[in-house]
Amino acid sequence: MANEITSNLRLILSSGVIKADFNPGRIVLNYTPGVIYRKRHLITTSEVTVTHGVTNPRFCCLYNHDSTNYVEAGTTSADYPFYLRPASAATQFEIGPSKASIYLKANTASCYVDVLVF
Repeated sequence: MANEITSNLRLILSSGVIKADFNPGRIVLNYTPGVIYRKRHLITTSEVTVTHGVTNPRFCCLYNHDSTNYVEAGTTSADYPFYLRPASAATQFEIGPSKASIYLKANTASCYVDVLVF
């Protein structure tokens, strides 16, 4: 439908005999993107903003390809509440209406991160 973005998410966690299946199904965001930005970025220990041409971003999906180093993510340069573990699950989140950028910072070495913002 118009003005909707649909996301499907399923996460299966298992460790030995313990297993958890998180499957909320279809998630609908009521928003019409003006621009969709997708790129693999080389993130360093310096702060990087990754919205590139997307004004008023509302949704972000991130995946850290590095097998050793983690990446921190946030919507301000002073606060990084999201932690992208080395080569682990992709992280997706909605962005509040007053936020204009996504900031990323690697902990000790450069990392490649897939970024999808709209």
